[in-house]
Amino acid sequence: MFRRAWREMLPSSLPGATTRGWVTAACGAWLGISLTGFLTAAIVGSDGRTPLLMIPLAASSVILFALPSSPLARPWAIVGGHVLSAIVGTLVAHHVANLVVACGLAVALSIIVMAAMRALHPPGGSTALMAVIGGPTVTAASYHYALVPVGVNAVLLVAVGVLFHRWVSRHPYPPIQRADMPSTGFEILADDIDAAVSRYGEALDIDRKDVEVLVREVERLTRLRRQD
Repeated sequence: MFRRAWREMLPSSLPGATTRGWVTAACGAWLGISLTGFLTAAIVGSDGRTPLLMIPLAASSVILFALPSSPLARPWAIVGGHVLSAIVGTLVAHHVANLVVACGLAVALSIIVMAAMRALHPPGGSTALMAVIGGPTVTAASYHYALVPVGVNAVLLVAVGVLFHRWVSRHPYPPIQRADMPSTGFEILADDIDAAVSRYGEALDIDRKDVEVLVREVERLTRLRRQD
């Protein structure tokens, strides 16, 4: 029992992952961060007082280039998640004096706001936290921090992601609505998928339509294997 529990704690490769895919994602992150930094400098200038890159952008690049089909990687999730979290973090920093309390509250409220706006993006929590503990430069920027560097960085990174996935990785980005697959004899309803997902008791990082397409493809391959 203990051996099985230990094995379940060990990390496993993500379904569909390949070495080539990871290398491609790494190249995309390299280009994404580099070009975002250069373009931000060209747009707002590099006087040394305004940060050209925000640290949470690194985590966003991992999601954008390694998991482009994830709902967390969609353009609105990246841009909206970061900008909304920056506003929330700045608001908390202005009204909560205790630093430790402000840090926790900024992250907590950013989750609520991102979820309510359908812009959930994990790195947004770090963006909110930076608004509280980012130092004198971020504090002096106040709500302007949500625009520069946060907003500018997020928009530019998404733009680079669109071009990279279109010309290099060949992944559809932003993710397109997958076409319906032919029925395999089982009537799968949206309510059935919702009921199955609800049994997990937690949010899953996959679109419901993708679940349906995957299930039908598994059924199709199973039928072909049985016919051989």
